Amino acid sequence: MSKIGVYICKCSGNISDSLKFEELKKAAEEMEDVVVVREHELYCGQEGQDVITKDVAEGIVDRVVTVACSPKMHDKTFIGASKRGGLNPYLLHMVNIREQCIWMTPDKDRATEKVIRMMKGGIKRAKYLEALEQKEIEINTDVMVIGGGIAGVEAALELANAGRKVYLVEKEAAFGGYIVKLEHTYPSGECAPCILAPRMKELVENENITLLPLTQVKKVTGFGGNFLVEVEEKASFVKAESCIGCMMCIEECPVEGKNAFNGNMNNRKAIDFLVPGTVPKAPYINREMCKRFKGEECTICKDSCDFEAIDYGQEDKIKEIKVGSVIIAIGGRIYEAGKVFPELMKGENNIFTGLDMERFVSTTGPSKGKILLKNGEAPKSVAILHCVGSRNERHLPYCSGICCKYALKHSEGIKEQLPECQVTHIYNDLCLEGKEWQEAVKHLKKEGVKFLRWELGENSIAELNKNGEKIAVSGKNLKGEKESIEVEMVLLAVGLGPNPDLSALAEEFSLSEKEGYIVVRHEKIGGVGTTAEGVYLAGTANGAKDITQSVIEAKAACGEILSTYIPGQKLKLEPAVAESDPDLCGGCKICIKLCPYKAPSFDEEKEVVVVSDVLCKGCGTCVAACPTGAMKAKNYTSKQITSEIEGVLQ
Repeated sequence: MSKIGVYICKCSGNISDSLKFEELKKAAEEMEDVVVVREHELYCGQEGQDVITKDVAEGIVDRVVTVACSPKMHDKTFIGASKRGGLNPYLLHMVNIREQCIWMTPDKDRATEKVIRMMKGGIKRAKYLEALEQKEIEINTDVMVIGGGIAGVEAALELANAGRKVYLVEKEAAFGGYIVKLEHTYPSGECAPCILAPRMKELVENENITLLPLTQVKKVTGFGGNFLVEVEEKASFVKAESCIGCMMCIEECPVEGKNAFNGNMNNRKAIDFLVPGTVPKAPYINREMCKRFKGEECTICKDSCDFEAIDYGQEDKIKEIKVGSVIIAIGGRIYEAGKVFPELMKGENNIFTGLDMERFVSTTGPSKGKILLKNGEAPKSVAILHCVGSRNERHLPYCSGICCKYALKHSEGIKEQLPECQVTHIYNDLCLEGKEWQEAVKHLKKEGVKFLRWELGENSIAELNKNGEKIAVSGKNLKGEKESIEVEMVLLAVGLGPNPDLSALAEEFSLSEKEGYIVVRHEKIGGVGTTAEGVYLAGTANGAKDITQSVIEAKAACGEILSTYIPGQKLKLEPAVAESDPDLCGGCKICIKLCPYKAPSFDEEKEVVVVSDVLCKGCGTCVAACPTGAMKAKNYTSKQITSEIEGVLQ
């Protein structure tokens, strides 16, 4: 026989003024197994908590039912009061009469009747509550950072310098992301390679960082504090530890193809660096270009290497890595300008993106830092189109927030190199927060740069048409009047879209998506957290942003990890998990497909499903879906639920 104690809170008048307490107390006292019914002005206060603790400690009650406010507000309060008396916290049931009744039922008689029914349901349920034991496991303090751009690099260094073991995963053959393509950053004009170079050196030298280039996440199991991540590491066919970067293999390689890093504006060899001067400091073999991967015999690169760094026998590897937390920092993708101007981007027209211009002005770019037309001459006139692919339901419905800034940077770069060149900005709105940008606009206008404000069209802010050696740019001004200019070069300020790889990661970590980006836990107070414990975001994984904001987010994510997953602490597992009855399980595997935490697995020998109490979070999805009733949820058993319903209907 259970000994149930019922504790009705008056909430300093918030509850008592809306109910007939004599009727509540009488109804509770008449319930089977109820041995104590007590009222108090404020059970969440210390005096009220002591009443519950004393009854439990003296053995008067072995079940506690609070009739008060919501578990969201005070579950820890009443759990603490019960535990101090020696009661298992899962022998406590909270009936929320404040939010679920009196705040929405102004009539005193009706509110009293409803509370009595809710209270009876809670008492009936309490009779069948079971004591559950909470397990603890060691917290894994290692971290995986997915994405080797500037946000990922900063996060890895921040964590490693704090003593954490970090695995930095990058899909490409080199680390650095988009910043390695830049010559200067806005608004200061600081040298981008100069920002990156010392960080690349730190990456290589820091013993706490394991670099994993040419690597992608394939499978994830576990939860915050205890993840098992399966990654696939592609072979580079070059032993980085043996290579000294002499480039003899590159010089001797007979195969050339388009260089995607430079916007396909020049060629690269089948064996080459992704970008000079970055990490790893070794080239790699591009399988799509190399003769050996097309069935031909060729050993020229291997024969030219005096250090035996070329290894055709390397194979792709699957690795399993245990970490406690993850930062997703894979960068966004510049929107495809070809979707806005499909025909013009195919031909030999002098139409370039902002990223193309970055490579033009770079000393490692296709033109060695010179701004040139495709005929090799310098342009005399350039039009810069804003909002290409942005603020348009056909393409990107939002403002990327970076395009206006890099467009201004490029116009300043053009004027510095080509003072006589006429530069014209065609825009609808300028997204430029901060005093330095307004000063930049004033400066450019003094330098002769023009700004034309046009309406946004259905597809773009302007139409482009080839007119001999020039390009006609036409549109409507804010008065609705048609305007047109002719220029030799057009520069497209293209927006930033989500990385297509985010969807696969979101699925593996059971995260929500919106417009291709991962949704944060809370826009105001959880901007780098996600809906999954232990998984954080940095950079453009949750939306378009610039380098400064990306680095700030990376450091914020590190702060969350360092303060949450602390060495020496233990991780408390959820005891109210699902369990499978092997006598009822039919082996249909429906639960395995539905579980967001990958907790159920199939025992091939017994041909039944078993549930990992380490992975299970007690969401109940498998219980609801199980066609045989084999799945049961601890603390939410069928007997507990039906008893509560019977009590409400009594």
